[in-house]
Amino acid sequence: MSLSPSPALDSVFPLYLVMDQDGTVRFISDQLAEEIGNACLGQKFAEWFIVKRPILAAHVPEFNLLQRQMFLFITKDGTFAMRGQLLVPAPDDSNITMVITPWLTWMQENRPDRLVSPKSYPVADAQLELQLYLSTQQMMMDDMNGLLLDLQKATNQAIAASSVKSQFVNHISHELRTPLNGILSAAELLKYESASPHARQLIDVIRKSSDALLGIINQILYYSQISSGNLTLAIKQFDPAQLCRDVLQIMSVLARQNNITIEVKIHRLLPASVSADAQRIHNVLLNLVGNAIKHCEGADVVVSVSIRPESLPASPRLLFEVQDSGPGVPPADRDRIFEPFATIAGRKLHGESASGLGLAIVKSEVTVLGGDIGIGDTPSGKGSLFWFDVPVELIHQAQVTIPPEDSAVKLSGRVLVVDDNNINLKLCKLQIERFGLHVDAADSAADAIALATGNQYQLILMDIQMPGMDGKEAAAVVRQLPQYTQTPIIAWTANACEIEAKSYQSSGFNDTLVKPVTTESLRSMLVKWMPGGQR
Repeated sequence: MSLSPSPALDSVFPLYLVMDQDGTVRFISDQLAEEIGNACLGQKFAEWFIVKRPILAAHVPEFNLLQRQMFLFITKDGTFAMRGQLLVPAPDDSNITMVITPWLTWMQENRPDRLVSPKSYPVADAQLELQLYLSTQQMMMDDMNGLLLDLQKATNQAIAASSVKSQFVNHISHELRTPLNGILSAAELLKYESASPHARQLIDVIRKSSDALLGIINQILYYSQISSGNLTLAIKQFDPAQLCRDVLQIMSVLARQNNITIEVKIHRLLPASVSADAQRIHNVLLNLVGNAIKHCEGADVVVSVSIRPESLPASPRLLFEVQDSGPGVPPADRDRIFEPFATIAGRKLHGESASGLGLAIVKSEVTVLGGDIGIGDTPSGKGSLFWFDVPVELIHQAQVTIPPEDSAVKLSGRVLVVDDNNINLKLCKLQIERFGLHVDAADSAADAIALATGNQYQLILMDIQMPGMDGKEAAAVVRQLPQYTQTPIIAWTANACEIEAKSYQSSGFNDTLVKPVTTESLRSMLVKWMPGGQR
């Protein structure tokens, strides 16, 4: 079919083209032919031109369905860019006409050699250019608003998914800790019973295996809390040298079992007192020293602490280094060793299993502290040197307190233990009675309130999750009794989430004891809050 120029269009829009219903170009105006040639005649519009907008143009079967759309397109050879819009055809016309104006912003940025400007065309084209520019700008704003809505929707979905994941991890942790509390408590109590050497070995296996399982549960839960951003800093004064000695004392048993010596080096200019989150720093150092012992091969581990001299005086930073004489970390693994579940091929940890989250947690904690962590080379070139530094505030007047020995503390009084799990209830009662205290037990909130009403207890150990009335509600009722306004009430829970622990204290509890409970953790809590103890 041969088409002729349209005098009416030529007088207003010198640039236009005509297509049939299939999108095949049947005619182009003379001035448009001067700009782009006429090779597109007889060709599909979407195949001859690179369509930037609308993106869906190539997938729409009939072009007249896009009458309200703004076209932005470029010739295949990239020499000319155009804006276009379809005209509404006459009822008896089966052809589609597109009026066109140069896409000036694209041309000026990409083909300045063409020297295209509004002055090159009649006034009508300049007006069309402005109209098309404003329409394009509005469409871009609409697209941006749509993207922002999609982004907000995706963010809300991610937050919801993270919340569900955290709730799931917390729930599974709680369900695992409850029976594990019974296993560990029973193993603790069996240590004091007469048993054959073989039975004692089996008890030791139960205790060690339970400790290992508890460690994995703790790491998974803690990593989930870090990932969800639910950790906060607890700033307090502490002695960095004493913190290192505390870690050494905790790890000394594991070191002796593996024929490893641990040495602590204190820099002579180390301040006696600083302010930071001591517990998190302690956690990081304990984890790194534990890893060094596991990877060391019967030699030594050196822990050092100093203040970075270049950080003084404006931004002091403590530097901790843990050096071992083990096989070391290959250079290829150093960049990924802090990633979750990263392993080193062929590495065996004295037959122990691991969650693969230890160093990932360490890095996350250091990040929360505002510090840096890495792996360096040892002076001898053998082994590993892990380091981390954290910002601290220097305290000029150190305050040193020496806690009393627990063994010298005499406890007395009555304790109420509340738990809906009868196994845990009986075992906890037996553990507390070993300290010479009188213990009453309640397996429901109603029984606990009844016992508290008719008796005077010096401490109440209240389970949180119970059917019917939970521990929070029961504690609130007990607090209303005149004899219990100042009595320590301890939240006894299998939920180890930090935010939950803080919520218990804001609900009227004095402290939190997390299951599974060891003899030492129970003793420390009793010493802290019972008459005769040290608060």
